[in-house]
Amino acid sequence: MAKRTEEHKDLTLFKNRLIALMEEKGEQYNSGRKLALALYEGRYFDNIDYNTNDGNNERKRNDIWRIEKQIEKHMNLETCDKVNGKYLIIYSSFFGCSTDYLLGITKVKSNNPKIREICEYTGLSEKAVVNLTYTLDEELSGVPLQYINEVWNVILESDLFDIIRWDWFSLCNQIGKSDNEMAEIEAWDKIKNDSKSDLMLFHEAKIETLKKNIGYYEDFFYGRLNKISREISMQLEASVKERYSSNQQHKKTVEEKIKMLKSLFANG
Repeated sequence: MAKRTEEHKDLTLFKNRLIALMEEKGEQYNSGRKLALALYEGRYFDNIDYNTNDGNNERKRNDIWRIEKQIEKHMNLETCDKVNGKYLIIYSSFFGCSTDYLLGITKVKSNNPKIREICEYTGLSEKAVVNLTYTLDEELSGVPLQYINEVWNVILESDLFDIIRWDWFSLCNQIGKSDNEMAEIEAWDKIKNDSKSDLMLFHEAKIETLKKNIGYYEDFFYGRLNKISREISMQLEASVKERYSSNQQHKKTVEEKIKMLKSLFANG
């Protein structure tokens, strides 16, 4: 059985992809035994006579045990070369992923070819694409499609798109530089008393300069965040007013209200 104390982050390994799918599915499937029971009860195997097993507990236990042993074997394989194709299809069906993901051909789990195509073409994460497709369903999202498309059009068609991506790029570079210099300061504090050579004294002066820069980096970081927030707010405000609060639209709404009120009082 795969050791639960190990890290399973390297998804280039088959065992880690399988274990990640098991853990994401829920605690009731996070072991070979639990998954074997779920697959048995879901009747995923066409070579098991489930009707006969209903009255034979020993045969049922043996079937579940055999499934469990196969799963635990898979949970220790770095490649899928020794995984029976039947199990790949069963895993794909149970976890709702593609066999290509299990095989390591793609990093996209979804068995929806459109989602995979969008992910691979744009570089967007699977979750991002799933969220986008979710918002395109008015019934699921609860927001009319017109408004969903409008807000994305506003961002992608305007200067805001370039502003956001370049500001994000600056933020990432700045935080990386800041973390690197803070690590150097911390490392210096641990070894500064080891010697008093001329080189150490020279480096001490450098560290003092780095310490003075930390405040600047923080101001830059939070200032850039505020800038992004302001730019988004200003662009959305301008676009909303242009679309829904123009003088022409306002006049039209006033005329409609006049007709409604006249009709109301006339009937009264």
